[in-house]
Amino acid sequence: MTRLRQYVQVLTERYPVLRSDYFIAVLGAILVFSVITLYAFEVPRFSNTFNIQWLIGIALLLGALLGVYVGWKMSRYGEEEMEKVAYVGLSFFICIAIMPLLLSLTNRILSPFPVVEEKVEFVKASAYIGSRFGVHKGQSTKADGYHIFFIRNNRVERIKSKENIYPGVRKGTEVRLSVRRGLLGFDFATIK
Repeated sequence: MTRLRQYVQVLTERYPVLRSDYFIAVLGAILVFSVITLYAFEVPRFSNTFNIQWLIGIALLLGALLGVYVGWKMSRYGEEEMEKVAYVGLSFFICIAIMPLLLSLTNRILSPFPVVEEKVEFVKASAYIGSRFGVHKGQSTKADGYHIFFIRNNRVERIKSKENIYPGVRKGTEVRLSVRRGLLGFDFATIK
């Protein structure tokens, strides 16, 4: 324990902790917690966004480019090479981590387009149980939600719903699905 104390003492003498450092640390913790919370609410909506893989791919590419640019700009403030590399690396990973969330929220929340009832061909609805550990003996097997498969624009698509929105519908039946075009052009189903 003595070595750790000596190391901390040397660091605090070399780099004194200022009052503004505490403010930045608290602000950073609040931002990290906010991003995690927003992701927790937004990730379930990824399942109901069509072509979500393209949205995430574009977001990662934009995040990488923005992260390198911001890191390059901030590296000017670093005195040593390691500080400059740390600025670039940290900016890179922060932008990559945040960009899919920002693009998804932008696409969904800022959409000026109305909800449209589209005709799709129903394929099937299958129940799922959301337990990470499976169903235990004697446990209720009530479904946590439904994967609903349908054909839209000649592609089989899947969305998630808490309830079976098409009970008793047979395969091949034409049904209506509430769809909204996002601000960035990625459509999403507007169901619960």
